[in-house]
Amino acid sequence: MQGNKEQNEAIVWNRGPAMILAGPGSGKTYTTVERVRYLIEVHGVDPAGILVITFTRAAARQMRDRFLIRMGETFHPVVFGTFHAVFFQILKTSCHYDSNSILTEKEKREFLRIVLHQQRAEDSFDPAWEEGLLSEIGRVKNAGQELSGFQSDCVEAEEFRRIFEGFCRQIQSAGRLDLDDFAPAVKRLFQTKPGVLKEWRRRFPYILVDEFQDINAEQY
Repeated sequence: MQGNKEQNEAIVWNRGPAMILAGPGSGKTYTTVERVRYLIEVHGVDPAGILVITFTRAAARQMRDRFLIRMGETFHPVVFGTFHAVFFQILKTSCHYDSNSILTEKEKREFLRIVLHQQRAEDSFDPAWEEGLLSEIGRVKNAGQELSGFQSDCVEAEEFRRIFEGFCRQIQSAGRLDLDDFAPAVKRLFQTKPGVLKEWRRRFPYILVDEFQDINAEQY
């Protein structure tokens, strides 16, 4: 290994969970790639049991490419992916969703308008206001917080609760998924079906998360 002392300590760590504090340009990608290599070559870990999660597809692709080069272009089935990609793969495998199950941004607005027209008398709504509502709905889903503790900037608390619940019912009744549903849906799956959780724990005994400080409550 050619890393510095701190990087090498992170690379060889194998005694339980670890959180590495590192600033921009400090070699996080290098350290992650070397750690995966070390787990495989030194500890004999099955590459298929290693999951590396990033926040963007570009970061996942870069890390995958760097790892492939580091391993001499020899393929190892380590899984590199974003939170959304990983969660969707779990839902696809365990709940039989497919790509057609995911709502487009246009469809999200259409579902929201159905709910708004059911609860309000207006014929039309301001698109910016609609986007604000959708953003707030996403924040509640990703924070895993109770509706009673959320203060909307778009509508009164009771009206937001009705809109939120109506929006969720519309999606569920259609058998569809919003991107913001991925993490809560996986969490609910694992909580209600321990056998499924056990199977995925067995599938990925080693999980590495890039930019861990940016994860939200549901992803955690």
